[in-house]
Amino acid sequence: MRWSRKAVDTTSPPSGQGQAPPGEFDSKSAGLNPQAWLRNQTVRDVLEVFHGDIVEIQP
Repeated sequence: MRWSRKAVDTTSPPSGQGQAPPGEFDSKSAGLNPQAWLRNQTVRDVLEVFHGDIVEIQP
């Protein structure tokens, strides 16, 4: 999956149970969903700096 600011809808809540309150990121509720991880500003910053992609998310 290629990351770009336009490719990801960061406004819709992640699917699944145990969602974190709005504005907070919870790795447990994000699980293996790359869309949920891309809602985290730190993850997006790292991907942008290194021109990276999320290839695999391990539990």
